[in-house]
Amino acid sequence: MKRAIRTQAIRTQAVCVDDGYIWIYLNTINALLKMNPITKDHEYVTSFKNKLYDDALYTDIFCYNKKLFFIPYRASDIAVYYIETGMVEYISFHKELIAYNAIRYEESKVLLFPKQDSDEVWILDLSKESAYSRKIDFLFDKSVLSDKGLFLYMGESCNGKNATFIVPVTNNYIEYDMEKNTARLAEFSDDDEYYFAYSLNGNQYYMNIDGTRVLVKDSKECEKQYNIPYNNKYDLYWENKPMAYSSLAIAEGYALCVPAKNNDIYRLDEGVQKLGNLNWDNIKNITHNARVFSSIVIHKNEILLFPYNCDTLVIYNCESDDYTYTSFELSDEEINEIIQGNSEIILKMYKEGEIVEGTNGIDLKTFLSCL
Repeated sequence: MKRAIRTQAIRTQAVCVDDGYIWIYLNTINALLKMNPITKDHEYVTSFKNKLYDDALYTDIFCYNKKLFFIPYRASDIAVYYIETGMVEYISFHKELIAYNAIRYEESKVLLFPKQDSDEVWILDLSKESAYSRKIDFLFDKSVLSDKGLFLYMGESCNGKNATFIVPVTNNYIEYDMEKNTARLAEFSDDDEYYFAYSLNGNQYYMNIDGTRVLVKDSKECEKQYNIPYNNKYDLYWENKPMAYSSLAIAEGYALCVPAKNNDIYRLDEGVQKLGNLNWDNIKNITHNARVFSSIVIHKNEILLFPYNCDTLVIYNCESDDYTYTSFELSDEEINEIIQGNSEIILKMYKEGEIVEGTNGIDLKTFLSCL
């Protein structure tokens, strides 16, 4: 009797490009993949120490000097994967169990600023493979902020050593001075509510709370506004605050709007340009209408949209102005390798006392019975 072939959709949490490959960390499975950007073939690379939390261990990846650095969410440490040797090391990171905004403000420096209420900021030095924390000096009374959702500060915007973080569902933002280690509260000149901040090469991009408008400030503080067409809006983080676009992808000289279901993809540069005709009927098994895609990678003449809450890799061809839709799944062989890799890590951690049954989300016997 022929054994059935198993498949598992690839839901992506974080993506980066280095050493000729696209590196993909999965959302629901503890696994790192590498993908050939030309053929789109992918293979399992490794897994990381996992204390059995049923959630994403890492939220961001940074590439530096043939190494990948993984920014933790549920994980206890920063993971470092050495591309040339395949080894994994860990940087001690006695963090709170919260998410961080990760900003690469220098080639070898990453700022980790809390998304939730915390007084601690971290600096990751990629060249030294070390991290240290500092207490933030807030120059305002934090009680004036109303935490209306999961996140209190949101942003990836940096101008020199000054970072900007939006206070969602308000017209306020935080200006954090890395040299003085101070954070002050400011507000936008308009009455709109904002969601996230981005930056590249001196330009600051601010997306409003429903994802239909983007405010851009250049290095001279000149402002430009873009109104983004849309068909539908859906709740993402905040009730009664539906969004048409979940995020922006910032490239050299322009931005791409990452759409919620039934909306198109737009490029923002001199104007607002629709990219082809996105056919949502070809995007399978959408499980969350607001955040369908997690990451965008621009490679040569292609724009790749990686799935977060769907089972389809969407590829836009800049020359032909059209899309291809690819089922994005783990092979039977990859599934076996991931199970083997994770089981070896879990058993090693159990023997070394890093996992105690009944204290880490799910118990060890339950986990092993699923292998």
